[in-house]
Amino acid sequence: MYVQVFKKIKKDFGKIPFCNGISERAPHVGAFCFPICWRCFGISLGVIILHVVYCIGLIDRNEGFAIKLVVVLGIVPCLCDYLLQYWTEYVSNNQKRFIFGLIFGISTRMICIWIFGV
Repeated sequence: MYVQVFKKIKKDFGKIPFCNGISERAPHVGAFCFPICWRCFGISLGVIILHVVYCIGLIDRNEGFAIKLVVVLGIVPCLCDYLLQYWTEYVSNNQKRFIFGLIFGISTRMICIWIFGV
């Protein structure tokens, strides 16, 4: 079983993203297709950016209620965009996927900072 998975990864690496398998929804550099889509790229970048900002000390763990509410609500656009595409015929564009993913990544990283302190 694992041999088949590794063969598929080797065959498809650089051709399609592994998260959704749709080449048009992933960043490209020349003919090389990134292994993650625009949404996953935005989420990853958002998590990394907020982690660096937190490590530098520009964010306090004990933010006010209004900031916490805004951060929690930051998850909603990405979930709505994803679920609309999943349940309906709606097709989002790559810019929306990236921006909503970035906001989602920042929000989830901030929630992890509040809950776990890291």
